Amino acid sequence: MSNHATVIYYTANTELEPFATNIRKRLLSVIGDLPLISISQKPLDFGKNICVGEVSMNEFNEWRQVLIGCEEATTPFILVAEADALYPPEYFEFVPTEINKIYRYNPVWIMRMGRPFFLRKDWTEGAQIIGREYFIRLLTTTLEGQPLWNPTPNAQISKVKPVFPYRSWGYFEGNPMISTKTGHGMRVFTGTQVNTKGEYSLPYWGLCTDLQKELLI
Repeated sequence: MSNHATVIYYTANTELEPFATNIRKRLLSVIGDLPLISISQKPLDFGKNICVGEVSMNEFNEWRQVLIGCEEATTPFILVAEADALYPPEYFEFVPTEINKIYRYNPVWIMRMGRPFFLRKDWTEGAQIIGREYFIRLLTTTLEGQPLWNPTPNAQISKVKPVFPYRSWGYFEGNPMISTKTGHGMRVFTGTQVNTKGEYSLPYWGLCTDLQKELLI
């Protein structure tokens, strides 16, 4: 079912080259025939691009960008794609059974650039599929009463009201999804599983060190 979801790629365009371009190339190689909408702060030749201007990198603006993408899409579901994340093909193949439910991808691993191993993470908001209209309602509620854009840097901004009801989601699975940490994204640090064991290689992706080299050349 190639038209069940639209891929919404959102970025503040803060990642450096060639990493940023290589992430986008890998995304294009796995989404198949799904429509792609990119919501960026600088113009991009990437799917249907909507450039919102350099409005600042923070969580309010991130969700505003996603909302704009959801409103532009016409498919029943939305698949999110972050500018620093790597997704396996099966992430784009799952078709949910419920339109008003959040489905998060599993497993999620963290790759910190410069370190030779991956660390396991419970979940990420950057790997999920949600019914489009339900997603719009969740985002609209979170952004209610807020300005269109917030110029405050993320490090100085107040905590954003949660978009998603806590632990209300289901899961779908496949090969690992990888969230990378380069130091240039919105969240420099992230939590990982307390007892997680670092893995030097993952199925589908191979060695951590080799993957990092490929993203940087």
